Amino acid sequence: MSFKFIDLFAGVGGIRTPFSELGGSCVFSSEIDKFARKTYQANWDEEVEVDNFFSIKKIKTRIK
Repeated sequence: MSFKFIDLFAGVGGIRTPFSELGGSCVFSSEIDKFARKTYQANWDEEVEVDNFFSIKKIKTRIK
């Protein structure tokens, strides 16, 4: 099953693991806590958005 999802309030990416294992593709991640963002980046090798955290209309996704 293929689907796209966004990871809001991502923490360290715990929900992303099962979604990815089920065939999902994360197109956006956001987290406000700087320590959680660092761990997320280490776990998933990508930057986590924080600048647009409070305005979902400004989100730039990785949809291809």
